[in-house]
Amino acid sequence: MKQHRAAPRGVRGFTLFEVLMTAVVLGTAFVAATWSMSATARTKAAYDKASSPAAFLASEIFTLADGLPRTPAGTPGANSGAEVLALDCLVGSSFSPPILSDASPAEGFDDWKQVVSLSVYSVANLSVPTGLDPADGLAPESGYVYRLDVSMLQAGEVVDSFSWWLNP
Repeated sequence: MKQHRAAPRGVRGFTLFEVLMTAVVLGTAFVAATWSMSATARTKAAYDKASSPAAFLASEIFTLADGLPRTPAGTPGANSGAEVLALDCLVGSSFSPPILSDASPAEGFDDWKQVVSLSVYSVANLSVPTGLDPADGLAPESGYVYRLDVSMLQAGEVVDSFSWWLNP
């Protein structure tokens, strides 16, 4: 018959709780690292898909604008991502260096500039802007839409311009 010897006093292993907590911490770190790499890969894929950085940087403004509150914040003419609080902040704004859809500066684009304009059009006539000030905001279901125009400049020269329609 085999006898089992007890471990000498003072020598201990890890408790189940300690092992589980270590697994949770390592699992959380793994998920965070995976998410970060995935976000970087998506940004790179979007950048690679664009024929030039101009299309990518302009679409970042559209994505930002599409997610902004429509209630006016009263501060048009933003010059940094931190100043963009609502859609009216994009009226007459320009960003150099350009900003991304999360309002953070785009790294590595120091000679690029995003020039943004916002105008109001009637749904009945999308060819001529109305005289309404987009900084005043629009009521939902008002029969009007916003037109977001983004001009991309590199070293002071216009590279391309892009336009999108936004619902109020």
